[in-house]
Amino acid sequence: MLPNYCYNTDSLNGGIVTITLIDSIKNIISGTFYFTAMNEYSKVVIEVSNGRFDLNKQ
Repeated sequence: MLPNYCYNTDSLNGGIVTITLIDSIKNIISGTFYFTAMNEYSKVVIEVSNGRFDLNKQ
């Protein structure tokens, strides 16, 4: 991956991960997330919002 496409979080650009479901019967963990991240070369800050995940832990 080219460095110009790398964005990093730090103490000023971070976010939140919220666990919304832990189902120990079906072995599923679900949640939401958002964060901001900055490109260290261009100093452009992006925002990722309304992220969602479902993990099937095995």
